[in-house]
Amino acid sequence: EQLVQTYKTKYPNLVQSDEMAAFYASIEIEGLCHRTATGILYTNAQGVSYADENDPEKNWALLFDEQSEENYRMIMETKDRIEKAVELFKSGYNCSQSVVGAFADMYGFTEEQAFRMSASFGGGIGRMRQTCGAACGMFLLAGLEKGAVEGKDREGKAANYALVQELAAEFKKRNGSLICAELLGLRKPEGSSVPEARTEQYYAKRPCARMVEVAAQIWTEYLEKTSSK
Repeated sequence: EQLVQTYKTKYPNLVQSDEMAAFYASIEIEGLCHRTATGILYTNAQGVSYADENDPEKNWALLFDEQSEENYRMIMETKDRIEKAVELFKSGYNCSQSVVGAFADMYGFTEEQAFRMSASFGGGIGRMRQTCGAACGMFLLAGLEKGAVEGKDREGKAANYALVQELAAEFKKRNGSLICAELLGLRKPEGSSVPEARTEQYYAKRPCARMVEVAAQIWTEYLEKTSSK
């Protein structure tokens, strides 16, 4: 409501209704709208446009070509998948399930299949606080993307292992560790298989949602890099 009021107050010539103010507020939250001192900058699949509060002659628009539109769609899909991973975690799925579940449809798996194949890796693998489950989710996706399917395929195995090592190094670089216990600040595992209740306090004290977000971000960056080659 405060953001809606900001648009109505700052841009009375451009924003002449509550509905329009709510629209601009909603797309700003999505990262598609930017307020400037003199107007509004807006991005969508067709291009970027600017509307000036005081002088319509200063309005402009830049339309994307086909490649730019494709890049825009890719960026938005990437953003949606990262958000989906975090939302899955906050809805109760474990860290590994959340990462795999956000991307599994790309490889022909249903969400149920994704949740089952990744279920055991939550909590640092079976709540043993070893390798972070979010990182394990990345490694599962790496197998779907670049995994050997023949026993004698040494080249395929090497390619997969190289990708896993690359992902692991990036995850460790951004978070300081790959180990669940270290990320949680635990001296030793709790010694229990029972997960904690998902309360507000749980989400406030744990970095797990951030680990899920980072893992999903790293994976999307990998996909973007390979698609541009």
